Amino acid sequence: MVSGTAVTAAAPSGLWGMLEEGMANAGALSDVWKGKTDNPLIKDIAEDFKTSTGRGAAQDSMRERFKGAERDEILGRATSALGDVARLVEVKAPDDARELKLFLKSIAERVAEAAKEGGFLGFGGERVSPAEQSALDEIARVLRV
Repeated sequence: MVSGTAVTAAAPSGLWGMLEEGMANAGALSDVWKGKTDNPLIKDIAEDFKTSTGRGAAQDSMRERFKGAERDEILGRATSALGDVARLVEVKAPDDARELKLFLKSIAERVAEAAKEGGFLGFGGERVSPAEQSALDEIARVLRV
């Protein structure tokens, strides 16, 4: 959730764009549920989202992390959280760390590509805006991938 939020905050895409980006974020979990990864840590994380307890904990954490944040603060808070995750997984699950970090980066990329930025009624615009690319670069930096 944090990976996608970072990109969405970097370049808000209006109501439809936010919906598309939210669906892209959820689609990453759906891919895991469909067996598109063999990584047990990623599978365990995705399985937690199938439960109301897991989803609730994630939502509570997101609310707490971003409480009172202005839009321009969200990216910094999100990348800080991702940096924390990177360091934690490198210590606690070093064999799975690289794949999990690449997975988190791929979610951000998927969200960035979900909605065109600029343009009008679907015409023109760009798939990934400069602000989104900057957010992706920062995410890659903090994840060290």
